[in-house]
Amino acid sequence: PQVPSGGAYIGMSATYFVYYAPLLMRQVASTSNTVLVIQNGDPARPQNVTVNFSTAAGSPGNATYSKSLPNIPANSHYYYDLNDETLLPAGWYGSAEISGGLPIAVVVHIFSGPDTLQTYNALPAQLAASRWSIPLFASRLNNALSTPVTIQNISGTQISAGQIKLE
Repeated sequence: PQVPSGGAYIGMSATYFVYYAPLLMRQVASTSNTVLVIQNGDPARPQNVTVNFSTAAGSPGNATYSKSLPNIPANSHYYYDLNDETLLPAGWYGSAEISGGLPIAVVVHIFSGPDTLQTYNALPAQLAASRWSIPLFASRLNNALSTPVTIQNISGTQISAGQIKLE
């Protein structure tokens, strides 16, 4: 198992029905893998959650794949390790929409190598926007740290080349 040596993270303060996770991977370069932690935010009822995967251009595998997760008990979580998802091929990377019939919270852990972990909160659909700020950006630091920037198109239409600008 991968055991990170340190990290920083802020938990979620609210629950929503639909989330977007723009960067997920399964066995990329045989050492990078994603774990989704999905919290059932309802205090009384269990629920099923659906994960709709979209394969990124250049990644192996089908363009889309949907997974229904089993009943998640009230106020409990489901630990979904993509390493165990055999219907996504090794080397797969892409994004996902995660939805529940009741409020949920979704945290994404990306493990790389024996001791690297990057964690982010999945984006609630209600907070999606066309303009964002990146408060900390690192590129090829001495410790090899770089900040990934991944854009997930949820518009339903194709974005033409040159339409996305990073300043």
